[in-house]
Amino acid sequence: MDVTLSNATDSESFLPQVAGGYCDSQHRQEVENFFSGRSTKYTGGPRILTQVLSGIDLPVAYKNAQEASRGSPPTDTRRILI
Repeated sequence: MDVTLSNATDSESFLPQVAGGYCDSQHRQEVENFFSGRSTKYTGGPRILTQVLSGIDLPVAYKNAQEASRGSPPTDTRRILI
């Protein structure tokens, strides 16, 4: 079996997954800026980076939706009895 070493370095394409635990916009931007040019050097790198960024976007969107739905507290706290 002939094994080439050119694919051995493609394991570095998974490096963006280290940042998969972030869940805020600031870190997402930092991850994108850092890995954008680097991920294109490896097979599957851009796809893996896109998946990691999407994984960061989900909790950010969830948090924003929760804050928007919470709104401001009601000003009239009287209860209506039927």
